[in-house]
Parts: sequence; C-alpha cells; structure tokens
Amino acid sequence: MRVFQESLDRGGNDRYTLLAVPGADHTMRRSPDGFQRGDEIAPAYLEQVASWVTGDRSRAGEVGTPPQQERQSAPVPAGSPVAQLAVLGVLVVAFAGYGVGALVRRGRRSGGAAARVLATTGLLTVLGLVAYLGYLASSGAKSLGVVVLGRPLPWLALQLLAVAVVAATVVTAVKLRSGVTVRSGLLVAGGVLFVPWAVHWGLLLP
Repeated sequence: MRVFQESLDRGGNDRYTLLAVPGADHTMRRSPDGFQRGDEIAPAYLEQVASWVTGDRSRAGEVGTPPQQERQSAPVPAGSPVAQLAVLGVLVVAFAGYGVGALVRRGRRSGGAAARVLATTGLLTVLGLVAYLGYLASSGAKSLGVVVLGRPLPWLALQLLAVAVVAATVVTAVKLRSGVTVRSGLLVAGGVLFVPWAVHWGLLLP
C-alpha cells in the first residue's frame, strides 16, 4: 500500500482509495492463515465493490492501515544465472560424486556415517529446492499445501535438511583432519559452498 500511494502521488494522481481487506488473500477470498485459499469471497471486498458500482464516493481519498506482517518481504538478488548454474553443478557433483564413489569403491570409505549423511542430505536439499521452485513457477504458487510454523511444509523440510547439511559438514571436516581423500575433500568443499548458497536462497534464514 505504501508503494502504491507513493507511486500515485509521484504521478500526480490524487483520486484514489487504498484499503486493505481483512482476512482475505490476494484473490479476495477468505484465508484462514494467509496461505491457504478459501472458497468464500471476503464480505468486506464485496461491500467495497458494491459501493463503487453504486457511485458511493464517501471513502474517496482514504488510505487504510496496511495489515500487520510478521515478516517483511525483501527481494532476493538474482545474481548471475551462469554463476547460479555453476554453483548448482558443483554441489551436485560434490554430493552425488561421493555416493557414486562409495558404490564403486566398496570397503574404502572415508568420513564414516557423517560423510554419508552429508552426501545424502546435501543432494536431497539441492535437488529438492530446484524441484520445489520449479513446481511453484509452473503452478503459479496457487497452492502451497499444509503450512507449519508459518512455512509451507516442503519449505520447512528443506530448511531442516539444510541445517542437517551444515551440521554434517562440520562433523565430517573434523573427522577428516587425519586423512583426506580427493572424494572426501570434494564432499567437504561442497558442504562449505552449500552454506552461502543456502543463505542466498533463504534456507538458512529464520
């Protein structure tokens, strides 16, 4: 609402009314939590439409109070697409490469259980984020599903996996101080690179 008001004023347009519809989502349907879409149109919205159609201008020029938000939205810097793809490729190679190497060289494992957890959770998180963003883009984010702790369930799962990746990276790095192989070194490097990548995409942010 603030952006709309500033833009209209800057353009010299003073014939507007800005009102927030309580309890409604962006489609003006009632929503129990702001994420899930209901079937009923918000009555306050219908009242405003009816007033406008009948020529009631009693609220002309009014600027309502914006709804309170627990978290303020902020744009995510796009960055270089080439750099994003390069980082994505390195992470997949680092995490998947460890698992492939373990299958090829059975009995010559390094890093133990922590390394296997790092490889598994790292690959799941990276591929899971790509799949989830692809789903949101293809569906228009019209259905986010179950919301837990203010987050869609798939996003919450990805955040928990990201925390597990960081923890497994630390444990694996400590265990490998005595001897590092190329495969395990690449795995830990992938875990280190994962941290800024996950922060960029909000996976490690509250």
